[in-house]
This record gives sequence, structure tokens and C-alpha cells, in this order.
Amino acid sequence: MRIVTDPRKCNGCRVCEIICSTRSGGINPKKARIRVISLFPEPAVNNPIVCRQCYDAPCQKICPTKAIIRHDRTRAYVIKKDDCIGCFKCVDACPFGAIFIHPEISTPLLCDLCGGSPLCVAYCRLEALKIVPDHRVAREKRLATTRGLRLKK
Repeated sequence: MRIVTDPRKCNGCRVCEIICSTRSGGINPKKARIRVISLFPEPAVNNPIVCRQCYDAPCQKICPTKAIIRHDRTRAYVIKKDDCIGCFKCVDACPFGAIFIHPEISTPLLCDLCGGSPLCVAYCRLEALKIVPDHRVAREKRLATTRGLRLKK
């Protein structure tokens, strides 16, 4: 399963960041495993950035200590903290910029899908975040794209 984002629905409220950071120990968006970035200053387009759970993950491949593994049940990537040496090669390798650095303990932060029930998805009132089974990801992206199209007469 993966979290699929729809930037057209995101209003930049950052509730996803707050709820994610509380799960990680305190209200601090810099500790969140999801971040909302503003793509354009006017009109604002907000884009939630979260791990895409790549099939052939560059972050996992580059990790020198093999600290990034797939969780058996959720299939989400997780970082084994005891094996992580804090080299941040995974941060550099992520093509989507979805691995962040913890501001206090200098370790990578990677979305683990909250053990299978992502809180960011549950608390997103505008449904800009959606949990989707792997086999439905492409379909959801197509639907999100076509919803924004208008036919010209």
C-alpha cells in the first residue's frame, strides 16, 4: 500500500505534518515524515511530500549498512535505527525528496505508513491524501489527473 497525494485538494493546512510529528514524540513539524511544500507563491499550490514506497527503492539500495528494510506485514520501508550510521546517503538517493532528517538526533525520517493505518490520511479533511493498494496506484493517479481536466467545446 502507498499514500497517494492530490495537490489540487491540499490547502496547505499542514495537519498531516502535525499529526505525524505527534506520533513521533511531540508537536514539531520538523519531526514529521510528511512535508507540505508550496510549489508556487501565487496562487499557492501545496504538495504533500511523502515516501512513495518505490518497488526498487534507491534509498534501500544505497544504504551501506542495509538499515532500510521492508516491514513484513505493511510492506512499508522502515529504518532499523540500530543499524543506521547517519550517513544520509538515503536522503540523497531519494528522487522525490521524501526522506527527511530528524532535527535533534540527526537520523533519517522515512514514512512507515504508521504500521498500516497512516494518521496523516485519517486526519486529512480535504482528502488530499489517500491510502491505496499497490495495484491501484496508477489508476488513482489517472483519476486525479483527469478530474482536473476540462473539455473545450
